Amino acid sequence: MPHSRLRTPTAIAAILLVSMNLGCSSQCPQVKSDYEQRLSTEATFVQRAEATPPTHFGVTLKSSVLNRMVELALNDGLGRALDLADTVSLASGQSISVKTDGAPADLAVYADAACDHCLRVAGKLSGDLAVKVPILPIQRVPLKGTFSLVAPIEFARNDAGKSEVRLNLEKMAEIGKSSMDAEIAQLAPTWANVLKAPLSQKLLTAVTSKLGSVTLLQFSGASLGIEGLEVFPTQLKTDAKNGLVYLGFGSNLAAEGTLQPILDLTADQNAAIAISPAILVPAVQAGLKATKVPRRYDSDGKQNPTGDYHVTIGSFASTGDNASELWLSAPRTCPRTASVIGSTPADAKMAIVDNKFVVDIAKVELKDSSLPGVVLAVANWASSGFVGEGKRVLQKSLSDQVITVPGSTSTLAATAFSANANAFVLKGKLNVTPTAP
Repeated sequence: MPHSRLRTPTAIAAILLVSMNLGCSSQCPQVKSDYEQRLSTEATFVQRAEATPPTHFGVTLKSSVLNRMVELALNDGLGRALDLADTVSLASGQSISVKTDGAPADLAVYADAACDHCLRVAGKLSGDLAVKVPILPIQRVPLKGTFSLVAPIEFARNDAGKSEVRLNLEKMAEIGKSSMDAEIAQLAPTWANVLKAPLSQKLLTAVTSKLGSVTLLQFSGASLGIEGLEVFPTQLKTDAKNGLVYLGFGSNLAAEGTLQPILDLTADQNAAIAISPAILVPAVQAGLKATKVPRRYDSDGKQNPTGDYHVTIGSFASTGDNASELWLSAPRTCPRTASVIGSTPADAKMAIVDNKFVVDIAKVELKDSSLPGVVLAVANWASSGFVGEGKRVLQKSLSDQVITVPGSTSTLAATAFSANANAFVLKGKLNVTPTAP
C-alpha cells in the first residue's frame, strides 16, 4: 500500500482465541464447555421493543448536498404543479381566466426552525402566463417571482423494506409557513396590481394540493449482505444554524452501542457516515450461523469443514488510542487447550486510500496460549473467512453503497476518518450525479 496515498491510519489489533488439537487432557472438558457456552451466547438478532432503540448507523448531510437531492426529487413534480388552468377571483368580484406554464429555478434548501425537522425549499418562478381580461384579447406575459415551501422531513419504509428519508410536502398547509410571490410586471399595471395576490395564492394552493411526499434518499442494510439484517430509522435531527441534517438508523443486530449525532463537518465536507463498532461481532456471527462464513479451519487459517479450529465470536472493543481488538474462540470437540491469534498495529490498519475507506489486514498470527507449555503454529490467518467477513462488513458500512439517491448515482470522496470506542466516522464530499433518463 503506497504511503503517499494513505491517510489517517488507524491501528487494529485482532485477537483470536483458538484451540489446538494436541490430544485430550484434564483441561479438555472445561475447554469444550467454554466453547459450547460461547456458541450459546452468539445472539445474532433481537426483536427490538425499546421505545428508543440504539442507533447503529448514522448519516449527516449538509444543506448543499440536500439541495441536489431535493432538486432531483422535486423539480419535475413542482413544474407540473405550477401548470395551472383556472379562474382567479378578484376582490371586486370579477373572475379572470388564467393559464400558467410554470417551472421552478434556482432551488435551494435550508434547515428551518418552523418545526422540529423542517426544511425550507426556496426558489424562483419562471415560465409564461396567459390572462383573459375583460374587453382585451388574451394577454401573454412572462411569469416570474419567488417561492418558499416549508415542510418536514420524515422517515418511512418502502415496499422493499428499505428505510427512506422523505420530504412530506403534504404537510405544507399544516405548517403554514410557505409562501408564493408571483410577479407579472409586463401585464398592464391596472390588472397586474389586482391579480398579483390572488394569482400567488392560487399557485400556492395548487402546489400544496398537488405535491405529496417525495423520497430524498434510501438507506439500505441489504447492501451489507448480512442475511436476516433489518434496518429502521431511530433518530432525526436538524441543525438550522449550521445547515445540517442527521439521520440515525438502528438494526436488529444484538448490539447495544449507540451513536451520537455527528454535527461537525468542515467547509470542504458535506457528508458523514458513521457506525457503532458494536455491530461488528453480531454481523460476523450472522455469517457464521448462516454458514456463509466458515466456522472450521486448519491450523494455517484455511477453511476446512473438518478442521480442528472452530470459530466463535466473543467481543469487539475499540480503545481510546484508535486500536481495536477482535476476540474470537475456536475449540475442537476434544481440544488440548486454547491459543491466541492476533496482529500488531503495524499489520492491521483502517485508513483512507484514494478517497476510499479501506481496512488493510496484512498479517494475523498465533501469538500466545491461554495454557502454558503449548507450542504455537506459525501461520498467517489474515485471509481466513471470519477475518474477511469482519473486514467486508466494516468497509461496506462506511461507504456510499449504503446510500441511494433516486434518479442518480452517489459517490463519497472520503477526506477524514476517526475511530473510538463508540463510533467509526467517515467524512467527505458526497457527489450526486443524475442518471440518464
